[in-house]
Amino acid sequence: MKNRLILSMTVLLTCMYLSCSSEDYVPPIITDFVTAYTDHAGHICAIADDRGNRYVTEDTVTMRPDTLYRQIMQYIANSDGYAEIKSRSNVLTIVPKRRIDKETESDPIFIRSLWVGGGWLNMILEIKAMNKRHRLDVIDESTDSTVVFSIFHDENGDIRSNTGKAYISVPLGRYKEILSGCDRISVSYVNYDGNITEMTVRAE
Repeated sequence: MKNRLILSMTVLLTCMYLSCSSEDYVPPIITDFVTAYTDHAGHICAIADDRGNRYVTEDTVTMRPDTLYRQIMQYIANSDGYAEIKSRSNVLTIVPKRRIDKETESDPIFIRSLWVGGGWLNMILEIKAMNKRHRLDVIDESTDSTVVFSIFHDENGDIRSNTGKAYISVPLGRYKEILSGCDRISVSYVNYDGNITEMTVRAE
């Protein structure tokens, strides 16, 4: 009788544990660069991460209708293909351009992260600033066999005070032919020591 009671209590505790674990499970909040799609009313109706996953979602903020945006987003992805947006910030989508004035010097930045995903070159920049509007450009210095970019930064005479972040995505569609023959992308920038830093990242 005693052994049967112990067995019954063990089964009961196991069932309670499994039930509690199931009810208390909360899907993790994902923080990632995504492509957000707006509907005819300008609301986000779907998002896609850079690994090929696409989710239906909704958002009340009005943006340009029938347009795609790059964003860094916090969201919960459910198993039914729906994503609940928790927070989002805009990502600068910069199309590289050829250098026009070679005498123009860039103000410094620091690249915190650099990676390729979903046909985009993504980066997180740290910039020292106070309160003025800054300008960022991606300069295309590629050749027929290499993909090379440099980051141009104009701090507009701002004081290098607080460190903020800038999120950038560069579309790589036009470089598919070059990237088929090489597997790396080079990015250079001026750091806060006044030196030119070069980083390389593996293409998809």
